[in-house]
Amino acid sequence: MKVARLHRRIGSIRKDFLHKLSTSLTKTKSRIVVENLHVSGMIKNPRLARSIADAGWGTFLGMLKYKCEWYECQLIEAPRFFASSKLCSNCGEKKIDLTLADRTYHCESCGYTADRDLNASINLVKLSTERSSGINASGDVSLETSSKEELKYTVLSKTV
Repeated sequence: MKVARLHRRIGSIRKDFLHKLSTSLTKTKSRIVVENLHVSGMIKNPRLARSIADAGWGTFLGMLKYKCEWYECQLIEAPRFFASSKLCSNCGEKKIDLTLADRTYHCESCGYTADRDLNASINLVKLSTERSSGINASGDVSLETSSKEELKYTVLSKTV
């Protein structure tokens, strides 16, 4: 009984957090970008399975979908095979040999260096701008009005 109560409490805490986060994002942002991840395939990795299952990504996405409708926020899902981490946000070159251990993205083509997650976030911002305004994926998108810190909170990348 004690273990069951503990699991129920943990589940309630997780659900409360996801509700508060999704509500906060949908009330304060006009556009949210999420990646369509292959969660069932990721769970097959024994080192990541528990962490991925505990995160509740599917639940969070469901909450975002209906709350975006409530608060008139645009939700954009990046395609499953969109290489947000592997694309250079500066020149668009795709890096084939990027592993999970590589936390810094370095483009051999143009010399651009950035944190891997920040690079992916910028690529997702470009994708969302393309989807909502018709700019092609290789077109330049001005990010002068957004600081790097604002990008981290504006774009939901796989780090959230």
